[in-house]
Amino acid sequence: MIKLLPEHYHALLTQAYNDLFRNAQWGKEWKTARTICLNKSENPAPTTDQLRPISMLPTFSKIYERLFLTRFNSWTTRMNILPAQQSGARPHQ
Repeated sequence: MIKLLPEHYHALLTQAYNDLFRNAQWGKEWKTARTICLNKSENPAPTTDQLRPISMLPTFSKIYERLFLTRFNSWTTRMNILPAQQSGARPHQ
């Protein structure tokens, strides 16, 4: 959906996310997931064990988390924080 925005909105979003990082802000409503239940069976009236709960987070929250992870990984690499022997929690390992 965000990819469909006009080009000039990209700069506005970039500025907004940079401001959020600079001020260490996280929207309260971004922490709230909407849960839907998918029917795992062909039964039109499924029982609770035939349902699969799916949590849907706001898109802007997911983008913020991805941006944070990218920045954090870049910082840990640049600062040589993680020992060379550690392969977990490292990108491309």
